[in-house]
Order: sequence, then structure tokens, then C-alpha cells
Amino acid sequence: MPEVSHVDVAAMAASAVALKLPTFWPSKPAMWFRQIEAQFTLKGITQDVTKHAHLITFLNDDVATRVSDLLISSPETGRYETLKKRLLQTYTLSNDDQAARILDFGPLGADCPSAPMDAMLTLIPDGEQPGFLFKEIFLRQVTPEIRSNIKNGDFIDLREMARAADKHWPTDGCSIQALRRPSPSEDISTKA
Repeated sequence: MPEVSHVDVAAMAASAVALKLPTFWPSKPAMWFRQIEAQFTLKGITQDVTKHAHLITFLNDDVATRVSDLLISSPETGRYETLKKRLLQTYTLSNDDQAARILDFGPLGADCPSAPMDAMLTLIPDGEQPGFLFKEIFLRQVTPEIRSNIKNGDFIDLREMARAADKHWPTDGCSIQALRRPSPSEDISTKA
């Protein structure tokens, strides 16, 4: 690994103040890089060595193992971009994999309709539109009652359609579930 100069260490120390990055998200690498690069911008972090050092600290052991060659022997320049490129190549789903995940989306379960819609939309490749089949795949996930209530609605986009489906979700679902207080027995079991 290349040696880090005194100036680089000082730059890292100055920019490390209050930098909070999430651990790398293997299931959403592009979104994760958008998050950390926004943090770099907000904190004025522009040095390659500093960005690279921060990036390494937020890789779990499984991810670090997959890119260990770049961690052991980093290039002299472009370390951050080289590691970023490898992580994106390794963890970004192909269009075929994204399509398969959309087609394999199962029933809603306990989730309200807007949650799986959001998850499905993240699988659409950049620059692509969901299309008419996407709407039908989503409608097949909701109950027949909800489907009949929203199928012919005039919605601006698919998220609006999902929010309309949320309104027809059973009262113990969506927002009510999130606000529910634990019963005394649940509260005790979590403290044990």
C-alpha cells in the first residue's frame, strides 16, 4: 500500500470531524456512493487519499475480502475511483438480474403497498421507465379488493398509485403498525 504523507494525514484528520458514513450497502452500491459523495462534498473532502481512507473504513469484512487485492496494493493515484469502480462492478445487479427480481416480487406480506413499490422502482435501471408491465406486476401483488379500487385510477405516477393502495390497506397495516406501542409482554421480552 502506498505511504501516506504528513500532509495527507493532516487533511484526513481535518476532514474526519463529524463525517458519518453508513456501512457499505452491497444491495444498493450506487445509492451508497451517492450518499457518501454528498458527505464528502458537505465536508469539503476532495483529496483522493482521504476519500479512499474513508471508503475503506466503511467496508465490512465480506466486502473487504472481495476487493482485498485493491486494499493490499492500491494504485499510487486514483485509489478512490479505482476502488469505487470495482465495488460498483462487483455489486451492481445486471439488467437481467434486476428484471428477474422485479418479476419474482412476492406477495406484500405485512408491508403496505408503497414499500414494495419503492423497492421495485429502485430496480429500474437508470434512464429507463417502468412501463405498463411494471404496473401490472405491482397490481398482482395487492389483494383483489385493493386492485379493483385502484386499477383504473388516473395516477400521475406509480408511487401515487401505491399511496392510493395504502389507503385501502387494512387499518392494522401501514402507518398504524409503525405507530403501535409494544404490549407489556413484548416490552418485557425486549428488555430481557
